[in-house]
Amino acid sequence: MGVEAPLRRRAAADARALPLGVASQFEEAMVNDEAPLAAVPPSEVIEPGRALALADFSPPSLGAGERLGFLALAGDTLDEWDRQAAQQGATALALELAKEQAVLAAEERLRGDFVQMVLAGPPADTEALLRRGQELGYDLRKAHVALLCTSGETGDSDETTTRLAGALNNALASLKLSAPTMRRADGMLCYLPLNGRSHRPRELAEQLRGRLQTDVPHVVLAIGKDASSVSAWPRSLREAEQALLLGRQLLDTSHVLDFGDLGVYRLLLLLRESPELWEFYRATLATLTDYDRKQHAELLKTLEAFFANLGNLARAAEALHVHRNTLLYRLERITEISGLNLDDAEERLALWLALKAHRVLQTLDADEDL
Repeated sequence: MGVEAPLRRRAAADARALPLGVASQFEEAMVNDEAPLAAVPPSEVIEPGRALALADFSPPSLGAGERLGFLALAGDTLDEWDRQAAQQGATALALELAKEQAVLAAEERLRGDFVQMVLAGPPADTEALLRRGQELGYDLRKAHVALLCTSGETGDSDETTTRLAGALNNALASLKLSAPTMRRADGMLCYLPLNGRSHRPRELAEQLRGRLQTDVPHVVLAIGKDASSVSAWPRSLREAEQALLLGRQLLDTSHVLDFGDLGVYRLLLLLRESPELWEFYRATLATLTDYDRKQHAELLKTLEAFFANLGNLARAAEALHVHRNTLLYRLERITEISGLNLDDAEERLALWLALKAHRVLQTLDADEDL
C-alpha cells in the first residue's frame, strides 16, 4: 500500500520530541539510506542498548519480503517486556489491517460487478437497478461520464493497478464523490456523477487528475461525453476509450484527454471500418505516403506544417527549419506525386482530410501496411 515512506517521515518527526540521544538513534534507524527500514528483519529488537525496537506489522496477505510498515518503540531504556509489547502490538495491527484489506477488496469486487452488470446491456428492471445502485451509495438518476485512468509507468501491471485503484478511491473521497469504479487490464474505469452545471466533466476530471498525480505521477485520464442515463454508459465508455487511444498520439497527456477535443477525428473514428474511408485515403494520400516511406522525403511532415500554419509559407518553413525555397520545392513534389492541386480549395480540403484519416488509420490499425 506504499506507506513505508510516510511512516518513516512521521516517525522521524515524532522522534524529535524524544530526549536528544534517543531521538538521534531513532532517526538514524528510520531514515538512514544506508540502513533502510525495509531491510530490518521483522519483529527484531534493534540494538537494545540503543533503546530502539522495531516490529513488522504487515498483514499475512502480503508476499514474502513485502512489508506494510513497522511499529517502533523508543525510550531511555527498553527491556524484554517492551520487546514483547512491540511484537504483540504489531500482531494486533497486522490483524486489523488484514481485516480492513479484506473488506476493501470485497467492496471493490462489488463495485466492479455492478459496473459490469450495467455495461452488459439494458436492465430488465430499471427500478431494481436504481435501488441496487442506491444500496452501494450511487445516485444513478444523475448524469455520469466515463473516465479511464491509466499509468504510463512500466513494471508489474497488477501492482500499478492496485496503487492506481487506491489513489483513485482516495481522490474520489477527497472530492466527496460516490462514483462506480471497476478494474480493467489497462487501469481503472470510473463513472463520475455530474451535478448539473456545477460539475462540468472536464473540470471535475482535472481536479481528480491533480489529486491522483501525488501517488501516480504519470497518470493519464480520458473522458467520454455525458451519459444522461445508465443505458448510455457503454457509449460514454467507448468514447473515453477512443479519446485515450487517439489522444495519447495526438493530444497533450498533461491534461485530461476529452473525446470532445478530437474534432474531425470523431467523425473519422465512426468511419474507420468503412471501406469508403480506405478508398478515399488511397485515392488521395496513399501514393504520397509510399513515396515518403521509400525516399525519406518528409513530404507528409511538410504537408502537416503547411496546414498547421494555414498555408503561410514563411511560418511553415520556420516550423520545418528549412529555407522557403525548399518548402516550395516540396509542395511542388506533393502536387506532382498526389495529383492534387493545393491552390484548389476542394483538393486542398481533400488532402487535409486525408492527413487526418492517415493518423486515425495508422493509430487504430498499426499492423496494416499504410
